[in-house]
Amino acid sequence: MIEVKQLGKVYPGKVTEQPLTDLNFRVEEGEMVAVMGPSGSGKSTLINLLATLDEPSWGSILIDGVDTATFKRKEMTRFRRETLGIIFQEFNLLDSLTLGENMLVPLMLSGKKAKLAREEMEELARRLQIDDLLDKQVDEVSGGQRQRTAIGRALIHTPRLILADEPTGALDFQSTKHVMDVLAELNATGMTMVIVT
Repeated sequence: MIEVKQLGKVYPGKVTEQPLTDLNFRVEEGEMVAVMGPSGSGKSTLINLLATLDEPSWGSILIDGVDTATFKRKEMTRFRRETLGIIFQEFNLLDSLTLGENMLVPLMLSGKKAKLAREEMEELARRLQIDDLLDKQVDEVSGGQRQRTAIGRALIHTPRLILADEPTGALDFQSTKHVMDVLAELNATGMTMVIVT
């Protein structure tokens, strides 16, 4: 599903920062891959490149055999909306929305009927153990609860590919185990996952 060839990224500045150099790897459809390394080693940069949120300085990323550098704006939007689910390290929730509304955003953008979207959101919230928090504002809940909401938002539209940047970083041991069990269940259904930790 993913093929990375000679991938490199440079951030120019006073001191040139080069987090990735000539990276090569493949991720097969349905695989769950963990990318591990110390802080500052380029893991988040890699996730941003795979998600088409940033552009490589050199090399290529192929998704289903198509080079992401060739995506037109509409193709990139469609790829992110239909194929991709991103779990961000910093949650990236909308403060003006409740937790439930945050989870619903991808389904609303896809045009799903409100009643069906709400039912799917409530079921996923139960699996993530945040169903009693759906009417809370983002600033009314803990970091772990925000993270589970962000995970729910990424999973709600059943994407083929999940990119996760430290998905359990804000969770305690029990919540981490529970979230990883949910991700493993989804991976068993064929969802491809790249998880940075």
